[in-house]
Amino acid sequence: MENQENDRPELDLKEIFAQLLARRYFLLFAALVGLILGALYAVIAPNEYRASAVVQIETRSDGVSLPTELIGTLLSGEGQGASSFSTEAHVIKSRLILEPVARELGLLTHIRPISLPVWGDFAQRHKLLGLLPALDAQIPSKYARGGESLRVADFKIDASLQGQPFILKALGGSAYEFTLGGETFVGQAGEPLDLGGLGSLFVAELDAPAGRMFEVTHLPTRVIVAQIARSLSIRERAGGARSGTGIIDFSVTGVDEARVVPVVNEVIRTYQRASLRRRSAEIDQSIEFIAAQLPNLTQEVDAAQAAITEFRDRNQEAGELSLGTQDILTRLVELEASEERLAYEMEEILKRVTPKHPDYLSLEDELARVRSKLASERRALASIPQAEQEFALLTRDLERARSLEIQLSERVEQLKILKASTVGNIRVLEPAEVPRQVGPDRVTPLLLGVLAALALAALYVFVRNYFREGIEDGRELERLGIPLFGTISKVASIAGGARDPSYLIAKARPDEPVVEAFRGLRTALSFTMKAQGSGCILITSCAPGDGKSFVSSNLAVILADKSRRTLLIDADMRRGKLRRAFGSRRNSVGLSDVLTGGSSFEEAARETDVDNLYLIQTGRRPPNPAELLDSAAFGELMEWAKSTFDVVVIDAPPVLAVTDPLILARHCAVNLLIVKHTETSEAEIVAANRTLQNSGISVSGAILNAYDQRKSKYGSYGYKYGYYYGGYNYNYSKE
Repeated sequence: MENQENDRPELDLKEIFAQLLARRYFLLFAALVGLILGALYAVIAPNEYRASAVVQIETRSDGVSLPTELIGTLLSGEGQGASSFSTEAHVIKSRLILEPVARELGLLTHIRPISLPVWGDFAQRHKLLGLLPALDAQIPSKYARGGESLRVADFKIDASLQGQPFILKALGGSAYEFTLGGETFVGQAGEPLDLGGLGSLFVAELDAPAGRMFEVTHLPTRVIVAQIARSLSIRERAGGARSGTGIIDFSVTGVDEARVVPVVNEVIRTYQRASLRRRSAEIDQSIEFIAAQLPNLTQEVDAAQAAITEFRDRNQEAGELSLGTQDILTRLVELEASEERLAYEMEEILKRVTPKHPDYLSLEDELARVRSKLASERRALASIPQAEQEFALLTRDLERARSLEIQLSERVEQLKILKASTVGNIRVLEPAEVPRQVGPDRVTPLLLGVLAALALAALYVFVRNYFREGIEDGRELERLGIPLFGTISKVASIAGGARDPSYLIAKARPDEPVVEAFRGLRTALSFTMKAQGSGCILITSCAPGDGKSFVSSNLAVILADKSRRTLLIDADMRRGKLRRAFGSRRNSVGLSDVLTGGSSFEEAARETDVDNLYLIQTGRRPPNPAELLDSAAFGELMEWAKSTFDVVVIDAPPVLAVTDPLILARHCAVNLLIVKHTETSEAEIVAANRTLQNSGISVSGAILNAYDQRKSKYGSYGYKYGYYYGGYNYNYSKE
């Protein structure tokens, strides 16, 4: 049959549940702490306010929309497409818009009253200090009570000092004291204050009793712009499947109730002005371009007029053009203008389509027809007399220059009218008026505090249990190949060691549950000793302090209780102190005296106040305990003890500390290893077992000592979920 350990899933939910239940009081305490911290945050956190406005942004092309009959084709045609909402949102949150807002509202100057640490805002908000005069008298005057105000109209400071808080202290009335760079300046509200070449300060209003202090900070532009951008929310209301409605909700959230409404309205006004400027920029550029070209056209008209005058001076007989020539000349000018227009349109359309596009091919065909007609008119012009032909060309140049000059002059006037009639595409439907309180959420912090505390506490429990190296239960011992003989619960009342009257708990309090565990151990050992054919039991441990002497002495008392002559030998001649438990003197005859030949076996084995129990204490401290134990005298002692007593219990030193247990174990068939609950590690047990095995000694089993449910990672739920066994509280009924 396979080991059940292999059948257990890697993630054992029952094990996790048992570990958490074992630390339920710790988890409840952590949850309570989290609840208190969440409540403190919920109470202390400042109020949050929000101001909202509704705006319509009309979708328009950036091109000019006047009809062609009014302004011709100069500004007509396809302009740039309308900007998307996301683009406009980025523009609104940019420094282009928000920096003028900050300057207009004076947000670059940040003023904060000096308040009590942690709960100062809460005290100001509810004016607690005013309600408790006795408490108010104990608080320094520099801390704000609520109701104080300071308004700074202008604050200029050197760029190197921007972002640093400076202290302004009220002196009573309108007087104040301003500290800058270790120097103090005294001023009056309503009057400018020179700050000694580092800047200037103008306090418009000061309403605070003497002693109150304020922090005044000139924030860098980038900082206040970032703050406004974070507090500003821009959201388009949903429309159709592929387009929005153009209805935009603007909102600003902040802790300053008096500031949120002006900020959201000023952002909208600044955006309106910027939008108008952007729409007027193209017209201004066109006006500037045309105005720059007009002087050149005037020069061309004058040059053409001078050329005609010179021609008339050279040809005195030249008169006016004939009607036929004038017709040819008129058609020629119109066709040349059409050729230029078509060539421009073809160049522009190629930016959007390929040469095979139908619109481009249509323009190409029309240009070919115009050029064919233009060639025909030029041939007709070439057929007239040379003088008249030359006069016609000069007249053509003059007419073209005059026509273009007049056209551009008219366009300038038209553009000026267009600029004056330009309106914005942003309409305010609902301006921000009254802020409303929107936060903070004073319920969620309670839940988050509890959940976070529980999560951290559970994590602490799992990490602590994961890195714990001590033995938890018998399963771990059996996995190491060592059977568990019994579990001895921790006896908290024994604080004085072997001198404590309750140290021999099997004698002092025989009804205790832990004594019942010793009786169970006695039963298990009875079968083992019968199978081994020997009544000698060696009890040792991995390290000092594991409780081997406590187990040895109480086990000996329980064994003697069954009318068995029992001998308890304290073989720890370095630190053995079992004599204290039985009230024996230190200098009494003991093991070392027997082994050195100073006394007989019978003299050393003294009868105790427990029936059928005899004790051989350590005796005088010898310099060579191991050599004495490895002597023939100890072998003779053991032969005498086994023949004289029914059971011999040897309390041996720790295995990993000295070699004495290796010598003692040769004379015993039952060798028990004391394992202290949650303190003796697997590595220590493996090392002790290997040390004994290397000397040809096998460990009969282990005793889990000082078991404490409170220290176990499973607690009392380990029994329920099968993670260990032993140690049940099944004591006598009181009825």
